[in-house]
Amino acid sequence: MELLTQRECDLIKGFVFNKFCGEPKHAFHPVVWVGKVIQFLDEKMEHNLFNGVITSCLVLPGILFQRFTNTMDAMIGYRNEMYEKFGKAAARIDDVLNFVPARLCVLFFLPLNFKGVWDSVKKYGGIKINGTYSISAMADVLDRKLEKKGTYIILEEKNSLKKRYKKST
Repeated sequence: MELLTQRECDLIKGFVFNKFCGEPKHAFHPVVWVGKVIQFLDEKMEHNLFNGVITSCLVLPGILFQRFTNTMDAMIGYRNEMYEKFGKAAARIDDVLNFVPARLCVLFFLPLNFKGVWDSVKKYGGIKINGTYSISAMADVLDRKLEKKGTYIILEEKNSLKKRYKKST
């Protein structure tokens, strides 16, 4: 078994750091890094709930078609000169197919904190056509700021449960 060289270790650390942290490497702090990892995992958990549970309520051909369009959107749904028209079509089809499931996903979170989830979805749900509905609901339930760098920040002011409890008493 071969050990990694120092250069390979630095490359891996750089990749992992850039994936989870928006700050420059010289400002690295372990507590901040752990917080970013937890935030990343929260977002992945929401994404997997949406793609794995909600869309699997479809029958098999629907599941396969939805996964196909989701994969096409991820691969070529971004605008570039080579795939301009094809990429737009993949992105729009994915948006249409996910329109209803994105909103249905919110129903799973409503019983946990109806008013908070509803207010969060009303405030942040329209940032992206589908993605921020379930993210905003989950952010409220987890009482945690969730963000996708350069796209959205949900619960930027992040009210803590303690503050909510003090206001209600």
